[in-house]
Amino acid sequence: MVPAYNEADRIEAVIHKARNYVDEIIVVNDGSSDDTSAIARVCGVEVIDLLINRGAGYATRCGCDHALLRNAEIIITLDADGQHCAADIPDLVDTLIESRLDIVFGYRIQGKGSPIEKKLGNKMLSFMVRCLYNMKLKDVLTGFHAFPASSYPLIRWKANRYVFILEYIKNVYKNRLKFAEVKIKTIYFEKQHGMKIHDGIKSMFYLIWWRCELLFFGRGKK
Repeated sequence: MVPAYNEADRIEAVIHKARNYVDEIIVVNDGSSDDTSAIARVCGVEVIDLLINRGAGYATRCGCDHALLRNAEIIITLDADGQHCAADIPDLVDTLIESRLDIVFGYRIQGKGSPIEKKLGNKMLSFMVRCLYNMKLKDVLTGFHAFPASSYPLIRWKANRYVFILEYIKNVYKNRLKFAEVKIKTIYFEKQHGMKIHDGIKSMFYLIWWRCELLFFGRGKK
């Protein structure tokens, strides 16, 4: 499942590499103004076109909902910008199945090529997740996940924009889901869009807000 916004330059390569490891690919074109949708269609995958840009959270949720309707057994979320290596998909799926987990997060090693603002933001949010939710995750901003369709209703998020990445974590904690991280290759390109500083600040606020909600209303019993 690939949410895409103005990724005409990279979507073809992402589809070409991913189809080696999955049965079906769904691309959700999030109101792109370029040829993202047309290129994806030429590649022969299913494309859902959103008339306006609704945000990464909305597009990803839309694609996962559709995958569920298509009777998918395992759903994989993969960014359209080429910064995830499709060859890592089997590692996530194997870990998911062999350990009988509810979700697997693909984590990146924040090395020298990592943008400093993203590296610091990830570290700060990871620290907050550890303090507030007692969850030790190396990469809380990853968009690379694998989960069984049976767990998706408990993972499903409400946020439409980038904060949805953190809502994954809140829902895993809330519903006592079993999770693990799998190391993935780190690939960075210059990007014009992605999580910005104000998104990071908003994410911090939501992490605190959600934790307060859980203190008052409790967690699931799974």
